[in-house]
Amino acid sequence: MSFLGRMFGRKSGSEYSEGIALYEEGRFPEAIDVLRRVIDASGHQNGSMADFYLRQSLTREGRRLLDDEQPAVAIPFFAEATNRWPSFPDLQFWHGLALARDDRWADVLDAARNALHQNRDYVEARLLEASALRGLGDDDGAVQSLETLVASGARVEHSLIRYLEARSPFTLETIPDDLMSLLQESRTNDSGRDEILKAVAICREGGWEEGIEKMRQLATDNPTYPDFRVKLAAALFQTGRNNEALNEVGVALTLNPRYRTAAHLKALILADQHRFSEAREVIQVQESLTDPINAHPGEELFCSYLGAAMSLLTGRFAEAHVQLERWSDLTMTFPTAELLRAAADDLDGRGNKARVRLQTLADRWPLDEQYHYYLGCHELVAMDFDGLQRTLEKWPEGNESATDPHRRREYLSAQWTLGQGRSLPAGAGPEDVAHEPCWRFLAARSLALEDQWIDSLLELRKLAAEGEATERLASLIHKAYLAVDESGDAVTPDVVPDSILQDRVCLLHRQERTGRALALVRHHQELHPEDLRWIWLNPTFWLDPIRRWIG
Repeated sequence: MSFLGRMFGRKSGSEYSEGIALYEEGRFPEAIDVLRRVIDASGHQNGSMADFYLRQSLTREGRRLLDDEQPAVAIPFFAEATNRWPSFPDLQFWHGLALARDDRWADVLDAARNALHQNRDYVEARLLEASALRGLGDDDGAVQSLETLVASGARVEHSLIRYLEARSPFTLETIPDDLMSLLQESRTNDSGRDEILKAVAICREGGWEEGIEKMRQLATDNPTYPDFRVKLAAALFQTGRNNEALNEVGVALTLNPRYRTAAHLKALILADQHRFSEAREVIQVQESLTDPINAHPGEELFCSYLGAAMSLLTGRFAEAHVQLERWSDLTMTFPTAELLRAAADDLDGRGNKARVRLQTLADRWPLDEQYHYYLGCHELVAMDFDGLQRTLEKWPEGNESATDPHRRREYLSAQWTLGQGRSLPAGAGPEDVAHEPCWRFLAARSLALEDQWIDSLLELRKLAAEGEATERLASLIHKAYLAVDESGDAVTPDVVPDSILQDRVCLLHRQERTGRALALVRHHQELHPEDLRWIWLNPTFWLDPIRRWIG
C-alpha cells in the first residue's frame, strides 16, 4: 500500500479506492471518471479526499496533454478544474497556459487575470498576462505588465524576476519576443528547486544532517524563497530542533504571510511544545490553501484536522466539529479524523452521537482492533453490557496490536465479568500484564466482590501510593475501610472529582500547563483505560499522525 494509503487507513473494495489506485498508477482519465461518480454519489462536490484526487487527476492529465503538444485536448480538463475550484490560482494559470498554446488570447487574458486576482505576485501568471496582451496587439499593456512583474521582486524571489530585472525598464522596442518560451522554461528549469528536492530525499533516506546542511545553504543562497525555509524547518522539526524550526518558519511567513503550509507547520511545532493556544491562533488566521496543486493532496484535510485537535484539547468541542464539518465521509478517507469527531461528541456530553460514530468505524473497519476497543470502552462506561458482549463477539481474531499495553480484549472481557456481579477466577488476565495498574485495580475489585476486603484494601492502598488517586479508587478504598470496620485514623486519598476533572485538564491545556495536565491524564489512563476521556485529552494521540505527515 502507498504512503497515502497507510496514512489515511485506506482499504480496497470501494469506488473511492479504485479511483485512488487509478490515480497512483497514472491512469488519470479513468481516475477522473470514477472520482466524478464518487463525488456525485456522495452529494458533496467539495470537502472530501475524492475531491482532492479529482482535482489532481484533472490537472495531471491536462499537463500530460500539454507535454504531448495537444493543448486543444488539454483545455477541457483545466476548464473543468477551474469551474469546480474557481478560487485556486494555479488552476487558472494552467488553464490559461493551455489556451495560449491554442492561440486563444482573449481567454488567456481572462485566465491570467483570474489567477492574479487570487495572488497578485504570481510571477508566471503575470508573465502569461503580458504574453496575452502581446498576442492581442496591446504592447503598451504588455510593457506595463512586465514592469509590474519586476516590481514584485520587492516581495518575492523568482528566477524569472531576476532575469527580467536585468533587462528592464521595458519599452515598446525592448519587449522580449520570447515571453512564452521564458514562461515554459520557468516551469521546467529551476535548479534551486531541483536541489531542494534532492536534499529532502537525502533526509528521507536517513541522512538528516547532510540534508539539513544542503537546505540551509539553499536558504542562504536564496534568502527570499520561503519554500526553502519551510523544507528546512520541517527537517529541523523532525530532528527535535523546535526552536530553530520556529525561526525558519517565521522567516518563511515574513516572506509570504499567506503561505498556509508554513503557518500550519508553525502551528504543529507550537503544538509539539504544548503551546496549544498559540497554535490555534496561527491556524485561525490562515483561511485558504495557497498552493493546492503542488502541495500534498491531503494537506488541506490535515490542516483542518490539526485545527480540530487544538480545539478539542482546549475544550472547544463545537469548534472542533466546525473545523471538520466540510469533509465528507471521513470514516472511509481519514478515520482518525472521524474518531476526533467522536471524541468531541463524547467530551461534550453527546454520548449517543459518539457511540454511533464509533459503531460506524468498527463496522467500516472490521479487522481493525482499535475501533472495536474504543466502541467497547464506550459501551462499558455506559454500562451497556449487552452491547459490550456483542462487540467482544465481533472482535477481529489474530489482529491484536503488537504494542497493546494491557491486552485490550481480555481487559474488556474481565470488565464485562465484573459488570455481571461475578468475581474473576484466580490468576485471571495475561500474566505478562498482571502488574499493570488497571489489571491490579480489577483484581482488587474482584477481591471486594468475594468479601476479601483486607486483601483488596492492601492492593488499593498500594495503587493510591503510586500516583494521584482517582475518584473510583478512592471510593473503593472508603468502602473497604467501612467493610473492615475501620474506626481509627484511616488514611483516605484526596482526589479531583471526576465531574470537574475533564474541564480541569482542558483548562490546564489552555493555560499551557500541559505537564500538569498530562500527569493527571496519565495516571487516570493507567488505572482506568476504558475511560476514553484520557485518550481523547492526550495530545500525543492526535499529533502523532500529523508528525508522520510532515515526515
